[in-house]
Amino acid sequence: MTPAQFRKAVIDRDVSCRLRHEGCQGVGHHVHHIFGKRFKATVCDPDNGIFLCFSCHDWVHKHIAKFQEKLKEWHGEEWFEELERKAKGGVK
Repeated sequence: MTPAQFRKAVIDRDVSCRLRHEGCQGVGHHVHHIFGKRFKATVCDPDNGIFLCFSCHDWVHKHIAKFQEKLKEWHGEEWFEELERKAKGGVK
């Protein structure tokens, strides 16, 4: 999957901002990588992306641990750990 296909897949799936944190603008603008772009194995994996508005994207970068806990609540601990294993298995 190319970066453009990754972005489109995440936007098509999420449609609008998924976090809905306080101050959320509702309309997504950023496709955020849950595990950063340095993790090559998941850089274009839609499971590793989430569509966020400007406000929520800023919050995520300031509160990574809280964001990760929110993901675990939504998807489950096993889902998060599997994504993390996949991501960290491909560090270059």
